[in-house]
Amino acid sequence: MTRPLRFVPPGHMVEITLRTIQGRHFLQPTVRSTRTIAGVVGRAQRLCGMEIHAVVAMSNHVHLLISPESVQQMARFMNQVGSNLARRVGRLVGWRDRFWSRRYRAIVVSQEPKAQIARLRYLLAHGAKEGLVASPRDWPGVHAVRALCDGSMSIEGDWEDLRSSARNTMGRCRSSAGALKRLEVITLSPLPCWRGRSAAKGRSRVHEMVADIERETQARHRRNGTVPMGGRIVLSRHPHSRALAVADTPAPTFHAASRRGLMALRSAYAVFVTAFREAAENLRRGVWPVSFPPGCFPPALPFVPG
Repeated sequence: MTRPLRFVPPGHMVEITLRTIQGRHFLQPTVRSTRTIAGVVGRAQRLCGMEIHAVVAMSNHVHLLISPESVQQMARFMNQVGSNLARRVGRLVGWRDRFWSRRYRAIVVSQEPKAQIARLRYLLAHGAKEGLVASPRDWPGVHAVRALCDGSMSIEGDWEDLRSSARNTMGRCRSSAGALKRLEVITLSPLPCWRGRSAAKGRSRVHEMVADIERETQARHRRNGTVPMGGRIVLSRHPHSRALAVADTPAPTFHAASRRGLMALRSAYAVFVTAFREAAENLRRGVWPVSFPPGCFPPALPFVPG
C-alpha cells in the first residue's frame, strides 16, 4: 500500500506519531533516556525552527503537536528527530536493528478550536489512559503536562556529542564527560486557537483538562477493580520487550470537530492529489514544462537509458 502524500495546508496544526518496531519498549522512561529524548527533540526544534505545542514520549511511541511552516520544514524536523532517536536511544538500550515500525504519521488538525483542544487533551491523557499511572503528571518520561501546568513551557534535555564521546572512550581526548553534553530545551507554544488569550487562561484550561483526566482515570479503575501499574513496574520492563497489544486500527486522514471542517480538508486534499498526479504523469511522459502544486515533494526523475 502506497503512503499518502504529505499535505499540510498553511496555518494548520499537525499531530505526529512515531512508533517503535513491533511495539518494543525502546523509549522506556529512564532518567538518561528521558534526557536524551528531550535533547534530541529540543535540538531538532532549534535547528529547524519548529513550533511545538505538546510532546509526549511513551515506552513505544512518540506524539507531537506541531505547527509547521511547510511540509519541507516538517520533513527536516522529523528526519532529525527520527534518525537521532533511533541512533542514540538504540545505543542506550543495545539495539542495532531497525528501530521504527515505519515513517512517521502526520495527521492534519482542522483550524476549529474544538478540534485543536481535543488533540491536546488526547496527548495530555497519555500515561493515565493506558492505566500506567494515576495522573499524567506521574509519568516519569517526557511529557508536556508539567511544562504546560507550571507555565514554564519548556522541557530540558541533553545532547551528547557521540564523536567526542568515542574519542574520549578510546583515550584520544581528555575532555570531561560533562563537556561532551549540551543542554537543549524544548520550547512549547500555545495552541493556535489560544494565541490571543493570556498565559494564565491557557494554564487554567490545561489544569481543568488534567483534573478531568484524573477523575476519569480514577472512575475507570474503580469500575474495573484495577489500580495503575505505576512507574516502578514500567521501568522494570526490559527495553527489548514487546507490548502485549499494539493499536492497529486505521488512523484517520484528518482530525476535525465537525463534518464541515472534515469535508473542507478532504476537498483541499483531493484538489492537491489531483494536481500532483497530473504533474507526475506529465513528468513520466516527458511533457514539459511540469508544474507541481505548492507544498509537495515531486517524484524522482525517471531513469535515462544509455
